[in-house]
Amino acid sequence: MGLSTNVSAGEVRLVVEEHFDIGCYDRFSQVLIEHLDSAACIIVDFSHARHLDSSALGMLLLLREKLSDRSVKVAFENVNESLMELFRFAKFDQLFAINAQARQVS
Repeated sequence: MGLSTNVSAGEVRLVVEEHFDIGCYDRFSQVLIEHLDSAACIIVDFSHARHLDSSALGMLLLLREKLSDRSVKVAFENVNESLMELFRFAKFDQLFAINAQARQVS
């Protein structure tokens, strides 16, 4: 459960493991602190995600806010239809590139 990370050549990949909730906050914040200045793109990989709650949505908005004055690209990958419905309902599809490569996001 939680988040795991893979970092390679400026790409930070956050992999959501099962549940993305308030229990992930410390790890999420730690990743931002460690990699925010060096990341060229941040990819949130939802291939193993089964559940997101409102705190997860808040963390994703926090990510967007922290990147607002930087040239770091963000993308959500491997979003299943159930999570896509949630993102559409919350209008995240208007805020983030979903199921698109971060390198292709303008």
